[in-house]
Amino acid sequence: MERSLKLEVEVQLYYKLMAALQNCRRLFSLVTTPTPSTITIPEPVTVTTTVTTTTISGQVIVTNTSTEWPIENNTQWHNAKVCSSPNVLNLTDKARTTQLGGDICDLADIRFKLNWFRFTGEAGNRLRDTCPSGVYNCGSHGGIWSNVYKPPADLFVKNNIVAFGSSQGVCRRYRLAMQVIRCGEGDFIYRAMGHFGKCRLGFCGMV
Repeated sequence: MERSLKLEVEVQLYYKLMAALQNCRRLFSLVTTPTPSTITIPEPVTVTTTVTTTTISGQVIVTNTSTEWPIENNTQWHNAKVCSSPNVLNLTDKARTTQLGGDICDLADIRFKLNWFRFTGEAGNRLRDTCPSGVYNCGSHGGIWSNVYKPPADLFVKNNIVAFGSSQGVCRRYRLAMQVIRCGEGDFIYRAMGHFGKCRLGFCGMV
């Protein structure tokens, strides 16, 4: 009798546990895990225009023309292509993150003339955002830096920034216009827009 009662209690407990488990599964199925947002790079747009011409005799001629917008008009798409271009220069020198001098001479290097470049490897992954201390730094006699803490968060958007060239302990001896594009998480490309010919200045990198 006692064993039968105990078995009945265990059976009832088992059914209660199974019911609780089913309820948990039902509640869990109602919870949706948010999927990370994806950025869709727009494709070049095709525009169709209609031109109506009336001749002297009164005849009406309708001409339909399809014109593909130039890539330059679709900047996000174009910038994404730039980010993945094999022509982007990779700066890998460890000296760019140090207070050591050297023979780096970026602004007199024809490769940097309006060409995009990125910091990678031991050179860091972005342009230094504070003035390099000391007389010699960044693998050169002076370092190029910017007080822009981090480029804007939007992907594939070209941004204008101001950089400075330090020399002999003076943080802002030279002023340099630059552009930057965020290509991904921790991935930025830059290009200098002028002030070429100044030697013994190197772009400073950091992480």
